[in-house]
Parts: sequence; C-alpha cells; structure tokens
Amino acid sequence: MIYSSYRIVSYSEFSRYFVFFVVFLIFILFITFITFNYLTFYFWFEASLIPTLLIILGWGYQPERLQAGVYFLFYTLTVSLPLLLLIFSFYFNTNGLEFIIFGEMIKDGGLLGLLIVLGLTSAFIVKLPMFMRHL
Repeated sequence: MIYSSYRIVSYSEFSRYFVFFVVFLIFILFITFITFNYLTFYFWFEASLIPTLLIILGWGYQPERLQAGVYFLFYTLTVSLPLLLLIFSFYFNTNGLEFIIFGEMIKDGGLLGLLIVLGLTSAFIVKLPMFMRHL
C-alpha cells in the first residue's frame, strides 16, 4: 500500500502519519490472523476499522471520502453484529471459542457451523472494495 501511494509518501507533509497508520493496520491484521479464538479474532478484525477509516478520511482523493468513510463504517458494523451474535451462539453451544472446535462442527455438518462460515465470509467481503458496485 505504501508503494502504491508513492505520491502521498513523497509529496505530502503528513506522510509520516500515513505510514504510521498503514504499519499500525498491518500490525492489527497480523494479530488478527494469529489468534486461535473467535472472540479475539472478531475484536482485532473490527479494530482494523479505525486505521482504515482514518486512512480513508485523511488521504482519500475524492471529496466524497467522508461519505465513503461513513458507508464503510455503517456496512461493516451492520454485517459484523450478526457475526458477533453467531460467535456468542457458538460459545453457548460448544462452551469454547477455539478454531479447532469449529473444524469439528464443520465435519458434522451442523447448521451453526454453516452460519458462522457465512457470517465470517460476509464480514470479509463487506470490507473489500467492489469497483463495479462502488458508490
């Protein structure tokens, strides 16, 4: 991301902040994907909203970047709240939040396992920019 934003890093007077937010986002995502617990995964994945939102608001090119940031926040929270409810449901059904337990549920073909897979997939997909459907 830093390499593709060469103009920001080279010519902006706030380039240090941009690099800091990108490195901070990388750090948060690294912590997100080394966890073995669904709740900590959810917490760190949603924590990645903060630096991403600040990057959108601070260094977006269009004047509609405030609206884009609000949409990003709204869509992500709308999709992630049902995922949080599914994670709590998963905990109450299995008394654990480890990824290993979830793998066993997938093998059994449980409905809760399928719902969590759909919830995780939708939580990832909503954060991807869709260039054909972008507002």
